[in-house]
Amino acid sequence: MRREKEEIAVLVRSTPEKSKKDGNGHPVGVTGINKDGELLRLYPFGFGYGEGLVDFRKNDLLEVTVTKPEHDIRWESRKVLSYVNLQSPLKEREIKELVLPLVKSVGLTQ
Repeated sequence: MRREKEEIAVLVRSTPEKSKKDGNGHPVGVTGINKDGELLRLYPFGFGYGEGLVDFRKNDLLEVTVTKPEHDIRWESRKVLSYVNLQSPLKEREIKELVLPLVKSVGLTQ
């Protein structure tokens, strides 16, 4: 499978849950947005209780090496092979500039 590197701004990080596959880890999923304004579902980021938290937070910029997952056909899903926290979180204004073009207005009828 083809590997790709992308810079992703973290929008949301899930709560760690015990892995059903191996029973040892507590993988974490992330929703992020890349520089092209594409929302991506990134999984898994390893997490271990007692070993400290994953070293990134909301708005942090990550360089991730990803591939398409074998068993997930959703176009936005990516399997994380590795990542580096670039230690340069985006400001709220920068996040809004990436996200706002994706927002569509919804008309309410009465």
